[in-house]
Amino acid sequence: MNLIKKFSIQYNGKYFEGENRSFISPAGILKSQRVQCRIDYKRKLIDLFGNYQLGGKIELLREEPLYVIVLNINSKFESFHFYPKNKIQQFLYRMRIVIFKRSKNSLRAKYNYNVSRDTKKLVQNIRFVELMSKSTVYISTRSDKINTRFTLNSTQGVDSFFELENLFEIMTVIVDEIIDGVKV
Repeated sequence: MNLIKKFSIQYNGKYFEGENRSFISPAGILKSQRVQCRIDYKRKLIDLFGNYQLGGKIELLREEPLYVIVLNINSKFESFHFYPKNKIQQFLYRMRIVIFKRSKNSLRAKYNYNVSRDTKKLVQNIRFVELMSKSTVYISTRSDKINTRFTLNSTQGVDSFFELENLFEIMTVIVDEIIDGVKV
């Protein structure tokens, strides 16, 4: 049983499977299947997407699927983003702490993010900081005139149910802190 199917059973979500797709790559013919789980969390629908590689294992690709968690809200929110720092940025941050003797912010050491009202709420949440320090993800928002789309992308393959729950919990903290904190 794949992780998303197990996840949908655990959280009473709806599970969907896409058609098997095949494509030609330099490594040969690859087959994959897209799966989706839709979970109702506090009357907000959170979609969890995954791509599974079918057939033989190829060394160039990851064995574990990558996941994307999407939350669509019918309100407009400030745009924000979190993305991991590269090794040079992490080194420069550590040097700045040593030279200027500033306090170390564990989230600022690992991620770049814009400073806005919403990111300040998230950075002050202890649970959010713990979850973000355990995993490496991209979080972004995209807004139009009416809707906002929150997207969380895992940068590494997820091979255990516990890691997938951590990713989902990051999104639930965003719902609790930003979306439920605002009167719509």
